[in-house]
Amino acid sequence: MSSTTVSPRFSAFSAALLSALVPGLGQAYQRRWRAALTLFAPPFLLFAMIGGLFTADGPAGLLGLLLSPIGLSAAGILNLLAAAWRVAAAVDAWRSALTRGAGVRPLLLSSVGLATTLAVSLWIHLLAGGYVATASALVGGIFSGTGDDGATPGGSEPPSWNGTERLNVLLIGVDQRQGETSFN
Repeated sequence: MSSTTVSPRFSAFSAALLSALVPGLGQAYQRRWRAALTLFAPPFLLFAMIGGLFTADGPAGLLGLLLSPIGLSAAGILNLLAAAWRVAAAVDAWRSALTRGAGVRPLLLSSVGLATTLAVSLWIHLLAGGYVATASALVGGIFSGTGDDGATPGGSEPPSWNGTERLNVLLIGVDQRQGETSFN
């Protein structure tokens, strides 16, 4: 009696979907531990670095770093790199599962599944990139200079107040009269 070991068949679509969700998860599903660790380590280290920044500076410091022009640029670049990393992980998991399987029909169905998975994954990264671009434009509009040197449009200085002319001052505030519940 001879015993033959049959390697389990893995779904190429399931492997691609798992790797699109978390890079390296599809490889772990296929029991390719080295590839899983290789694909999972960089996002894990990035989240560990963000956790360290959160611990060191607190939520306000991390938010301030993220909403700076350099932080938003870094977020945009990391978004592009994460999209490419997800695509590479999903395609790797899909291809390695296909080499173990067989047939034209499963290949066609899993190809459609892979294309759908990649389209949804890339759409999410495109949406996140749009938010980053909008935030970058907002921060750039708030903190950028106007381009002029502070001169008035007419080119001459406005007349200074001589102390005898009427001076309008706008005061904004609220007060509450004693015994009343509403503010003025």
